Amino acid sequence: VDSMQIHDPEFIPDREILLSQTLPALQRCKDEGMIKYVGITGYPLDMQRDIIERSPVAIDTSLVYCHYSINDTTLVSSGFLDFCKEKEVALINASPIAMGLLAERDPPDWHPASAQTKAL
Repeated sequence: VDSMQIHDPEFIPDREILLSQTLPALQRCKDEGMIKYVGITGYPLDMQRDIIERSPVAIDTSLVYCHYSINDTTLVSSGFLDFCKEKEVALINASPIAMGLLAERDPPDWHPASAQTKAL
């Protein structure tokens, strides 16, 4: 497996379990040659930064979405892009059309954009 990613860790009730058990288990898989890269995915940049900073193992990849498009540039303005460069974390910017917000279809109801932005 090229990359094993923890998806949406913002919904994990206890982040300490992720840090003390899940990520070390993935590191063991990496050490045994079963996976090449350990990654995390999710929306909140501050949550990803916290996990990368506190992880007992190196995080190789970070997948974020809806933070680098014409309606949202927080991937850069928050410093997260530079943070990932500094930590040597490969960054994947998903959903460049903001989950349909910038397309001819409507975004999902749970889309993080404000109602005013969605109405445009």
